[in-house]
Amino acid sequence: MKTVFFFNNIFPSEKYPDEGTYAETISNVIKDTGYNVEYHVLRKTGHKWLDYSKYYMHLLIMVLPCKGEILYINHYSMLLPLIFRLLFINERVIFHWHGEELLRQGLLFRVIRFLIRKTFSKRDIHISPSFYYSKVIKSVLCVPESQIVVSPSGGVDLFSFNERILTDSCNIHLGFPAALNKHKGIDYLRMIVDNKMHLEKKIGKKVYIHVINYGEDSSSFINIINSTCRNDIIVSDKVSHSQMSDFYSKIHLTLFFSKRESLGLTVLESMACGVPVIARDNTSMPELIIPNVTGELVSNMPEYKEIEEKIIYVLSHISNYRTRDYVKQKYSRNIVVEQYREILNTFQ
Repeated sequence: MKTVFFFNNIFPSEKYPDEGTYAETISNVIKDTGYNVEYHVLRKTGHKWLDYSKYYMHLLIMVLPCKGEILYINHYSMLLPLIFRLLFINERVIFHWHGEELLRQGLLFRVIRFLIRKTFSKRDIHISPSFYYSKVIKSVLCVPESQIVVSPSGGVDLFSFNERILTDSCNIHLGFPAALNKHKGIDYLRMIVDNKMHLEKKIGKKVYIHVINYGEDSSSFINIINSTCRNDIIVSDKVSHSQMSDFYSKIHLTLFFSKRESLGLTVLESMACGVPVIARDNTSMPELIIPNVTGELVSNMPEYKEIEEKIIYVLSHISNYRTRDYVKQKYSRNIVVEQYREILNTFQ
């Protein structure tokens, strides 16, 4: 049985079990195809400089796989020692690109991307989490479209993210599952909180907003909530990734106002639980948010009135959305496993 050498600069550890869960999901998908996985990942202990020093030293001295084995590299631009080593070998590689790594500016990152391109071969496969991000890969790294495979970062485990059964029909529950920071759209969340009484008058029901206590602006946001003694903003402690289905089981609608997303697994997991999503019309969101099927889009820089109108529209047509069916057909883990089996078998 062949072995896949799996690289990533973050992976769940005993101290940080929720760091890099997407990487664990991807590696489990590889295992489900029948391949062995040998991990070369960074598991944080809380000592950042020591952790990275040890990890980068490992990348420098480790024995690279023999011909016929498979290198699977995530976040390649953050693995500088590995980049220098691959400049001098000619192995076929699977590169998996994520998030902001190809969008970082500055001289250092331009130099790193220059070196990265020097290590590519025409036999490599580049995995993109979305069609939007595949265009970034093609543009920034000059990778031919024929070498890019779109795959949703391990897909969604439909067993872990079950369809929710919401019992409170007397009130409306809105959920904001993203980090409380500017990049994830906390300014839009504040708009909704500030105008909630107006929204309630239009809906004719009490509105509760559920948030999770994490993100760089979480303290200031929650302090404001606490200082006004509001019981209509329900703050949950940050839970493990596998427990997020409990969050979705309490809400009618997910609010997702991220500035930029290479995929948006949070959106897919919400939809897998039967919860439609309102998101900004940018980056990968139009691939996931299908009007009247999985949710609704607002403009990239929406005014509050537009957001409110979409919330009212979704709630008025809530029974029409078929979010879980959509995820099951296009983004389930089972589908991704079969896709990976085909990719890995090309290395035979």
